[in-house]
Amino acid sequence: MTLSPKQMSILICGDFAPIGKFAAAARRTDASLFGELAQYIESSDVKCLNLEAPLLTQLSPEAKAGPALAAHPDTLNSVVAAGFDIITLANNHILDHGSDGLEATIDACKSAGLSTVGAGSNSSIANQPLIIERNGLRLAILAFAEQEFNASGPDFPGAAILDPVKNVAQILEVKKSCDALLIILHGGNEFYDLPRPGLRDLCHLFASVGADAVVCHHPHVVGAYEEVNGVPIHYSLGNLVFDRKNPPKGWNQGYAIRLSIGFDDGGKLRATQELFPYVQDPENQRLKLLYGDEKERFAEEMDKRNRTLIDPAASERRWTQYCDTVSDNMLGKLAMPQNFRGSERLFRALGLKFVFFSRGVSKDKLNLLRCPSHRDVLIKLLEKQ
Repeated sequence: MTLSPKQMSILICGDFAPIGKFAAAARRTDASLFGELAQYIESSDVKCLNLEAPLLTQLSPEAKAGPALAAHPDTLNSVVAAGFDIITLANNHILDHGSDGLEATIDACKSAGLSTVGAGSNSSIANQPLIIERNGLRLAILAFAEQEFNASGPDFPGAAILDPVKNVAQILEVKKSCDALLIILHGGNEFYDLPRPGLRDLCHLFASVGADAVVCHHPHVVGAYEEVNGVPIHYSLGNLVFDRKNPPKGWNQGYAIRLSIGFDDGGKLRATQELFPYVQDPENQRLKLLYGDEKERFAEEMDKRNRTLIDPAASERRWTQYCDTVSDNMLGKLAMPQNFRGSERLFRALGLKFVFFSRGVSKDKLNLLRCPSHRDVLIKLLEKQ
């Protein structure tokens, strides 16, 4: 199969948080931060990354669950030098410093000549597609994020939120006016290298109603990928640039994907792909592409994940194992009156799971969380606390 001259190459990268040991390199006006990946960024027609930290100089962290990230606007220097032209902002950190932080981030991107997608001053703007024309092709990008403390609304700023009903309507409408549609989705379970069953179903749904590729990030580890009726779906690219003290296994590994989209000899739109695996090297403030044995091991591990993904019994076992590993943390947060350092260990040591989640009580709690009508009431009540 050959593609017509009307084609476009799109390089997509994962989570970019230019903090810690990477902060200084990110502020340089060269592309050294991205190491040898820079050559593939430069040679692609369209290139984007997910900005995981708001850009501002005056910090005003919001009250939320999880850390409030921030980076200096000058960290875009390296992004521009490398040739990136699109920044996705639909993620769980975009409102870490409130509406002022989001506004400052969008302004910084605009000043640097970078287009943004996936967040805005209200939900209508946040959900607008980004339209790009290259080489006679018209590409639309939609970016969504799972809801945490990041949602936009009709009258307030934030990210475009993953909502199957609304998202499908958007996809169907946007597809009418473009040749190709890319969905970038920020979601999944942290440190889990497979998609939760519901996320996989959503990605399949998006592929079935018009997406020509679906690419996810957020878990901070490399995930599996598959093709569904010719549509590539990548469930986690891992981190691009994101320093962390005592990083968990897999944190420093990631990959960029380059999609080549065009029409084949029969006039059908096709997407082919290349993967560029790398490791973060915080000490030397750069990325290192994998070669030789390291690249072969990466491919073997990816193949193992992919085979597990498409095996229903194996993927269900892995999902159950993952849920078991986070049970004390998540159930403890629901049960403990206060969260503090060591609360998870205390919850586990005292066997409080069996006090707060006995069989009868757990059935009631399950019903409150599983039934959409009950869950919406709980969300409203907790929002008011």
